Amino acid sequence: MRVVILIRLSPAQVYFSNEIVKKKDVVGVIVESLAANRFGVFIRKIKKHMQKWSILGLITLPIKIIDLALIQLRSSYFYKAQKEFLFGKGRYGLNKSVPHYKVKNINDKKTKSILKKLKPDLIVVFGTSIIKSPVIMIPKKGILNLHSGIVPLYRGSRSEFWALYNKDLKNVGSSVFLINEGLDTGDVLLKKRINVTKEDNELTLRCKNVVEGTKSMINAISMVEKGKIRREKQKDAGKSYSTPSMLDYLQLWLRGKR
Repeated sequence: MRVVILIRLSPAQVYFSNEIVKKKDVVGVIVESLAANRFGVFIRKIKKHMQKWSILGLITLPIKIIDLALIQLRSSYFYKAQKEFLFGKGRYGLNKSVPHYKVKNINDKKTKSILKKLKPDLIVVFGTSIIKSPVIMIPKKGILNLHSGIVPLYRGSRSEFWALYNKDLKNVGSSVFLINEGLDTGDVLLKKRINVTKEDNELTLRCKNVVEGTKSMINAISMVEKGKIRREKQKDAGKSYSTPSMLDYLQLWLRGKR
């Protein structure tokens, strides 16, 4: 079965891609530009802030920009810490045994052209932009997504943080599901909850989720290969979370929770 991987270039996603390449017939890895996406996200968040708060939004715009800058600094720390956790002092980089393709956006014409040439039976994805219908329709057996949260309880971004914030330690984990046109709403194939220790924090939980979630994805690919898919419809209950602000992080820290 011909498999194509869609990722961005972060330590967690490089780990995800390399582990799957070791175990499955991967015919190509498509890497979405992280820098271009960051700028787009920044602009969208500024626009959303202005639309929500109008005149007050203009007054508080400098505070919002500072908040986004601090979040970016924290993300940079996350990047370095994930690299150390997942790779240690070993070699870091994508497995060179399969072709790699760089694209600006996972839904653009270049991506669709590459996919049509690769003719994947199945696409697996971790951490890209939201995939739109024209790409969803390309693979014969669909697209599987690894999400670092238990759906439908934790859709969206930074699921480990929000589980800690909500004191919901029983629902820290990952999910593998088929992508549809909604946000993390597709039929679920596998869920994996992880044990949370006193030493854990958002970073360690994310890394544990990446390791266990990647194993789940490999198992899910095997299920598709054998034609033994067990699909679970998601219930409407649940919530979609956005990236936490520095105020959210401060509130969690003041509570003395990880």
